[in-house]
Amino acid sequence: LARAAEARIGQFNAQDLVNTAWAYAKLGHPDPDLFRAIARSLAAQRLDGVSAPHIAKTAWAFAKAGGGAHPPLFAALAKSATERAADFVAADLANLAWAFANAGHVEDAPLFAALARAAEARLSDFTAEELDNADWAFSRAGQRQLVRKLRQRRKRAAGAAAAADAGGGAVDVSGVGRIIVAGGGIGGAAVAVALQSRGFDVLVLEADASLDSRKQGYGLTIQRQDAMQAMGINLAQDDAPSTSHYTFSADGAILGFFGEAFGDKSKVRRESDASGRFIHIPRQKLRARVVEQLRPGTIRWGSKLRSFECRRGAGVAVTLADGTTLDAALLVGSDGIFSTVRRQLAMPGDRLHYVGLVVVLGILDGSVPLTQRRIFETVDGTTRLYAMPFTPSSTMWQLSFPCSEEAARTLTKDAAALKAELLSRCRGWHDPIPALLADTPLDGMSGYPVYDREVLEPAVLRPGAGAGAGKPGLAGRPAPQDRVTLIGDAAHPMTPFKAQGANQALSDAVLLAEALVQGVREHGALAGLDAALPLFERRMLSRSARVVVGSREKAKELHSSLALQPGRKVQRDTGVDMPRVVRALRAGGIGSGSATDPRGLDAVVAEVVDRTSASASHAAELDAIFGKRPAAPPADQAPPKRAKRAKRAQCSALGAPGAPPLDADGAHFEWRETMRALLETAGEAGLRRKRLRKLVLRLYLRHLSRQPEAAREEVCWWRAHPAELQALFRKHLRAAKGVGLVRTQGKMVRAG
Repeated sequence: LARAAEARIGQFNAQDLVNTAWAYAKLGHPDPDLFRAIARSLAAQRLDGVSAPHIAKTAWAFAKAGGGAHPPLFAALAKSATERAADFVAADLANLAWAFANAGHVEDAPLFAALARAAEARLSDFTAEELDNADWAFSRAGQRQLVRKLRQRRKRAAGAAAAADAGGGAVDVSGVGRIIVAGGGIGGAAVAVALQSRGFDVLVLEADASLDSRKQGYGLTIQRQDAMQAMGINLAQDDAPSTSHYTFSADGAILGFFGEAFGDKSKVRRESDASGRFIHIPRQKLRARVVEQLRPGTIRWGSKLRSFECRRGAGVAVTLADGTTLDAALLVGSDGIFSTVRRQLAMPGDRLHYVGLVVVLGILDGSVPLTQRRIFETVDGTTRLYAMPFTPSSTMWQLSFPCSEEAARTLTKDAAALKAELLSRCRGWHDPIPALLADTPLDGMSGYPVYDREVLEPAVLRPGAGAGAGKPGLAGRPAPQDRVTLIGDAAHPMTPFKAQGANQALSDAVLLAEALVQGVREHGALAGLDAALPLFERRMLSRSARVVVGSREKAKELHSSLALQPGRKVQRDTGVDMPRVVRALRAGGIGSGSATDPRGLDAVVAEVVDRTSASASHAAELDAIFGKRPAAPPADQAPPKRAKRAKRAQCSALGAPGAPPLDADGAHFEWRETMRALLETAGEAGLRRKRLRKLVLRLYLRHLSRQPEAAREEVCWWRAHPAELQALFRKHLRAAKGVGLVRTQGKMVRAG
C-alpha cells in the first residue's frame, strides 16, 4: 500500500496526504520512503485550506514517525499556522502548540508568538485539559508571559469551582429569570437538572402527555459518568453489566476482544459505580432517573413549542402549539435531530445528511449465552449486528446495513418486510444470530434511516459571534445576544456507531450550567447570559465536532472490508500481540460457539492469551536478532562457506570436544516454544522446513553462548558437527509434531 501510495503521490490532495501520514503513524508503520514523499508533496502545496486540527495531526505524525526533521514541511506548516492563528479557537491553539512542541520545533519564534497572541485573546475559552497542554507547550517555547496568564486562569477556574462547591450555589442567579427548555428527552431533562442544582428557574416543554406515554428507544452505553455524578445521579443500580466485548466474523471467528475480563488493571477492578466501567442502561430508565431529580412541575407535559421570537438582549417570547405565549430569559433547544428551534434559526445551508445506512433495533426477553455479561458485534464487510445486555434478563440488538434513502424509508414502515430482510441478510451467520432475529417479535423491533448533519460552526449558530463575543465591549458589558441556544442532537446530531449521542448531550447540559454560572458571576444576571452563550457554544461545538466526524467515519468503517481486519481495537493494558492471539484462536477453533463451554468464553480466550504471552519473549528475541523481516526474505540464504570454515577453525583452536555433549537439550532450551513462536509469527503461510531449522538452531546456539563456560563449549562442538546438529533439530520437530504443536505438509511447517 505504501509503494502504491508513493507511486501516486502526485494525485493526492493535501487532505489525502495528511490522512495517509496520520494513519501510518497511528498504526506504528512509518514507512520512510512514503513519509519523505508526503513531506515533499505537502511542502510544495498551498496549505491555506488545511484546517488547524490537520496541521496538528501532520506535525504529530511526522514526530511519531521520526527518521528526520523534514525542515521544509515543518516550515510550511508553521507558516500556514502563523498566518491564520487569529482565526483559530482555543482547542486548535492548544493542539497546535502541543504538536509543534512535541515535534521539537519550539525555536520557531514567529509561530509561537502568533499562537501566544491568539491564545491570550481567548484565555477564557480554554478547558482545563487545554490549559495544561498549552502551559506545557508554551513553556518549552519560552513564552513566559502567556504561561503566567495560563496558570493564573487555571488557578482562578479552580478557585471558582472550589468556591461554588463550598458555597452550595453561592452565585445569586435569581435575577436571571426563567429558562425554557424545548424538549424533555434525556438532554432536556439533564440540562434542567444541572440548571436547577445551581439555582436557576427552569421550565421544560415536552410534547408527550407523560413520561410513559410512548416507547422511548432502546439501550444506551454511558461511557463517562462524570456528567451524571455532577448532577448527583447514580446509575449503578440500573446497570446491565458486561465485562467483555467481542467482534466476530459471520462464521463466528474472533476478530478482536477487549474488556474488564482481560488486562492486568481490569482483573482487579471492583465492579461498582466508581470503577470507571461503562454503564449499560435502557434509554427510558435513564430518562426516568434524570426526571426524578427535577422539582415537581418542572416539566410541562403535552406542550410543544411552535415558534419563538428573539428580543436581542431582552429574552425570548415562546409560542406553544395551542397558542399559549410564554416569556423566557433564555430558550434552550433540546428537541432532537428534527429540532423546531433549529429549523426556525434558519441557518444557511443547514440540512440533514443521509449517511446511507438503515438501523434496526430489537429487544428479546431472556438472555443468550453469548450476551451474558458480554457485548458482541458481528460483521461481514457490509452488514453489522451489535448485541448487548438490555437488562439483566433481556437482550438488545442493533443491525445496520447500506440502503438507499428511499428504500430505507419504505422498508422501515413495514415491520414484516424489514424482518424478512434481516433474516435474509443473516442467514448462515453464526449462532445465536438467526434465532435472535427470528425470535424477536415485530412489536419489539423498529428501524430508521440514519441521518446526521455537517459540523456546526459557532459563527453560523451565532452570526457575528467572533473570538471576542462574550467579552466586555467598549462600555464594559458583553454585546447583547439572541438568547437562544441548542444542545444535544439539536446542535450536533451524529450516527449511533460510537455510542456518543446521549453522552454528548449530558456533557452539554453540565457545560451550559457551568458557563451560565460563570457568566453571572463575572457580569451580573442578564449580561452574564450574553457573555456565557458564545463561550458555551464554542466549547460545546469544538468538543462535539470530533465526535460527529468520528461517528460518520465509524459508520463507513463498520460497513466495509475494514471491519474484517483482525485486532482493530487493542486494549492497552493487556500487553498482548492481538493479531497473534487472533491467529491462535482461529487455529484452535475458538469462536462464538465457545460461549457454551463450561469454563466460559472469556476463560477459554484468556487461556490462549496467557499461552501466547508465554511465547512473546521468544518473538521479542527474534525481533532483537533479526530486526523487522523483509516482505519477501530469501528463503534459504546460507552463510558463505568461508564463514562456516572460519567458525569451525575457531572451534578447533579452542579445543572442541570430540564427542557430542551429554546435555543435548542445551541447558533447558525451549525447543517447542521456540518453534511455535516462529510459526505463529509467520502466520498461516508457515515456514519452509529448512528455514525453520536455520532459525531455531541459530537461536539454540545463541542460547548456549549465554550459558556458563561448560555450555558455551558445546557451541563449538555443534558448529564442528552440522549433521548432528540437524539431527537434533529433527528429533525435537518430531516431538513437537507428536503433541500437536506443529504440523507438516511437504516442505512446509505450520503452527498446529
